[in-house]
Amino acid sequence: MGYIFVDKGDVAIFYTLAIMLFAEVFCGIIQVDMFAKNREWFYAIGSRIRGMPRPIVFPIAWTILYILIWISMFIFYRNTDYATSPSSLVDAVTILLVLNLMANKSWTYVFFQARQTIAALVMIVFIFGSGAPIVILLGINSRTTELGIFIAYPLWCIYAFYLNLTWVIVEQTAVKPTGTPSLSSSKPQQQQQLRPQPQQIQTRV
Repeated sequence: MGYIFVDKGDVAIFYTLAIMLFAEVFCGIIQVDMFAKNREWFYAIGSRIRGMPRPIVFPIAWTILYILIWISMFIFYRNTDYATSPSSLVDAVTILLVLNLMANKSWTYVFFQARQTIAALVMIVFIFGSGAPIVILLGINSRTTELGIFIAYPLWCIYAFYLNLTWVIVEQTAVKPTGTPSLSSSKPQQQQQLRPQPQQIQTRV
């Protein structure tokens, strides 16, 4: 009975591809549904943020990013000599990538479904914080090809951080109590009501 895979590199490539494709397809359906249910909320605040792209841009951008991530990891695992390369490098990149993708997919629920925009902002910091070390590890080990392809992902995370941060600021400034007139607006109305109207004054002869 022969082996399906030639070496450990092929095994890692296969599982990386399988996990990423499953997460992308399964979570992508959930993300579209979450956005559809919160469309009005997104447009109400998102339209006030400078630099906010149209919603169609996000699925296109993320599809490209996931393809770039997969290509970079494919090259990384495929070109790794497991006989001479330190296992700590492969383990570190794999663990960071798995944690990063889990947080990435959880962000959509926290932002759209729970509408915890501040918590979502913290999650973006974690996503960038777990993606940047991969870039550093690839650079230290002279994996320039993988680095050049993968770096688009943390750069996009910086842009996402700006959008999320601006969203929090706009949301906090836009939320004001309604239905309760302020003191400055109620005083002139009260004075106007107490002031006698000219047609109501009668003079006695």
